Parts: sequence; C-alpha cells; structure tokens
Amino acid sequence: MILADKNFIHACYQYLAKMDSEAINLLKNKIANGVLNDILQKFPKTTSIYIFCGNSFKGSIGLVLTQMLSEHYPDTLAVLFHNEEQYQSENAQIINSLRKKNLLFTYTKFSHSYFKDNSLIVDAIEDCTKIFSDIEDKRKIRHINQLQAYTYSIDMPSGIAVDEPIAKRCIYANFTHCLLLPRKAFFLPESESRFGQWKIFTHDIVLPEELALQVSTMKFHTTSPENLTRLNVAPSKWIHKYSLGHGLLIAGSYGMGGAAVLAARAATRAGLGTLTLHIPKLLYNIMQISVPEARCWVDTHAAICSSLETNNLDKYTAIAIGPGLGMHQLTEQTLTYLLQNCEDKPIVFDADAINILALNKDLLKDFKGKAIFTPHEGEFKRLIGKFKNDMERLQMQLMFSHQYNAIVVFKGAFTCISLPDGRCYFNTNGNVGMATGGSGDVLTGIILALLCQGFTPEEAAICGVYMHAEAADIAVKSQTKASLTASDIVENLKFVKRYE
Repeated sequence: MILADKNFIHACYQYLAKMDSEAINLLKNKIANGVLNDILQKFPKTTSIYIFCGNSFKGSIGLVLTQMLSEHYPDTLAVLFHNEEQYQSENAQIINSLRKKNLLFTYTKFSHSYFKDNSLIVDAIEDCTKIFSDIEDKRKIRHINQLQAYTYSIDMPSGIAVDEPIAKRCIYANFTHCLLLPRKAFFLPESESRFGQWKIFTHDIVLPEELALQVSTMKFHTTSPENLTRLNVAPSKWIHKYSLGHGLLIAGSYGMGGAAVLAARAATRAGLGTLTLHIPKLLYNIMQISVPEARCWVDTHAAICSSLETNNLDKYTAIAIGPGLGMHQLTEQTLTYLLQNCEDKPIVFDADAINILALNKDLLKDFKGKAIFTPHEGEFKRLIGKFKNDMERLQMQLMFSHQYNAIVVFKGAFTCISLPDGRCYFNTNGNVGMATGGSGDVLTGIILALLCQGFTPEEAAICGVYMHAEAADIAVKSQTKASLTASDIVENLKFVKRYE
C-alpha cells in the first residue's frame, strides 16, 4: 500500500480550494456519513458524544457529523474549538442550526461537568497540515487529553502534521479514522500513543486524475503481495544445488557461536543451495553437528575470524558477514579485505560487521558493491548517527542509502527497508515475540539465501523481512509470543508459503 506524503496532502487541499461549494458539501457529507457508520458500529451504547470542531476542513466535517449523530445519540454536542468569528462563512448556516437545536457550545462555556461515563470525544479540530503553536490552543489540547473519555480522531490526531516530527502537544487518540491513504507516522514508534488503533477509510472517494498520478509516483509503501511475487516463482525441475547459489557466511567467535548457528540454519531453511561457513577453529565441531548441511572453511585462528586470504571468494554467489563476529583488530582486517575484493557480489552486513564499519566509515567510501545493512536501533546509531525523533531517523536512513548506494533494513516493529533510489517499505507482519536474542541473525541467513537464489538485493531484503516475520507469526499460532525464540523462527520457515 502507498503511504501519503506531505506533497500529496497539500495537493489534496489545493484541489479542495478549487472545488465548488456543492461538490465540497457532497464530499463533507460522504465523509461524515462514513464516520457516523463506523461510530454506530463501534459504540452502540455510548451515552454522550462531544465533537470538538476547529475552523478547518476537518472541523466542518465535524459540524455535519454532529447533525447526523444527534439523530442516533440524544446527548450529542458540537464544541467550537475556536472563537465563532474565526469560522468560515460557509459554516454559518450549520452553526446556527446546531445552536437552535441546543447541539452547540463554544469552548469557553464547556467544562468537565458536561461529561458523563462512557462518553466519546470526536476530534475534528485541525487538518493534518498544521501543528498547534498558539499557547491557548495548546492549553485546550492539554485539557481535552485529560478528560476521561474515549477519543476518536478523524484523519489524523489534531496537532500532528504529515511528515513532521510528532508534536508533544497534540490529541492523544484511542482510534484514528484515517482518510484515503496511511501515513508514515503510523509505522514509527513515537506515534503509537498518539494514534491508538487506526484504520484506512476511502469512503468510495475517487481521486481526480492529477492526484491519482501523484499517488503513483510516491515512494513510501507497506509491503504487499505485489512485492512478494518473487517468492512464488518456482525453479525449473532440472535445477541442482548450485543452481540455487553458493553462499558464504562469515560469522562466529569464541562465546558467540550460537549466532553463526542460527544464521546458517536459517539460510539452509530458506532454500539456499550450498552454504559455506567461515568460522574460527573452536566452532568447527559445533557447526558440523548443528548444521550438517553446511561446509566449513576453518579460520587459522582459534577464537576469531582473522583472514579470508586462503580461499577463492569468486566462487560465492553472495556473502553475509557479522553474526557473532566480534570486533578484534584481525577481524577488522578481514572485513577490509572483503570490501576490497568482493565489489561484484551482494554482501549482507549485520551485527559486529556494522559495528566495525561504524568505527571505520572510510571503508565504505570506495566500496562499489551491492550492500545490505541490517541494523537494530543501537547499531543504527553507531553507524549512521543519533537522532532526536523517529522522523529524523527515517530521513537519516534514506540519506545513508542514497550516499552509499545501499539498502538499509532497520529492524523493529514495522521493519523499515530503504533503497538507494529513495523508495522505502514498511513491513507489516510479525509480532512482539521477535524481540529476542538471535532473531536478527536468522534474518541475515534468510536474506543471504534469497540473494543466492537469484533475488535482486531489493527483492531479497523485502521478501527476506517478510519471510522472517511470517515464520514468527506461524510459530505463535501454537505457542505464546513470550516463549518465541530465534530457533522457533528458523523451524517455522518450512511453513512459509512459497512456490508449490
């Protein structure tokens, strides 16, 4: 699904400004009727409803909605958020009508005494292009948030502007009735307490051609079946193991062999034809027992990966480096050698490979290969930098992808995949049980496997993240999320549907 950006939202409001009054009224009524139907379904026993209406397009929808709701809920009131003279003349008739029916109060006359148990607040205050800057408006918002009621926001919680950092002083909604397209903020951690649950409603609104064309060019998406079609392409029946690629996994150090095991097992479960492990001597017996499907290229050093110069790297389809690797000086030299000698292969950088590069960013300047970085938040901060808020983090991620011609997979809820051309995908499956040690190592193995099977780096990153999360979702159908382990994710990869 495509995510709306601020350029699209501004274009929508510019289009609204050109519409005649009859068309505008029809649109307001269509949206208000859609909100009415949703409220009727969600809150059949609500005793009192208070619609806070601003001097905005959303506010005028709120006024129309008040009339509709009053026919179903006797205790319905519209509350003017601003002074009445600030409302456009087009709203004068409906404001007068509501006042005559005793369905309207101005904010200054409103108090806690009007609220009853099980009351519902509908936020129809401000459009999603503005934040609150006026001190008095901020005071009012604080007051609304302190009320003991369920808050239902139309489009976006008032005070949050599209593509801007989440403002502290905004409506904290329990539910967001989003219009037309989802927004980036829905998929960022800071927004959870502001948006509550959310759902997209189109209300059968048909976009005019100029806006539809703009939608087709927008670069932020959620993963969808269209992104995953590569998973359903069946190989020829004449294939052999080398047809499905030969991957090299450089992983493990003394005390961190489990990370190498998890990544290797994930790679073999995800369809890799042949896997070679470059590991320290001390891990040889462990790997031979734990992953009998893999070949072992044993390092000369007992406890770390210290050199790659004893093997021909040309024979590998793709390479992954990092799980359990450690940050020894010789390991740093190993990574340097890899960057200098594998510019024609896709490489997945994870864990300590990212941490080493964070201390030696000059190594990336001359690297021309196809890189996929898979950092969690801590690794991201070390590699790319600290950030003040989630929107700034997203911009930093996009800039890094562009600067280094790399794919960045920022791991977390709604894992965010940024591409060098500015496109960005949020993954929407998965569950909280995945926040467990070793889960990222499993993802590295999956992406390596897909690269070796001929997936492009973009396809491997998007499909790999999806497979990883889908295996976790399958696992928790037969166990609790709290009990989920990285090994459970690996074992359930066999149930992730691919080609038949």
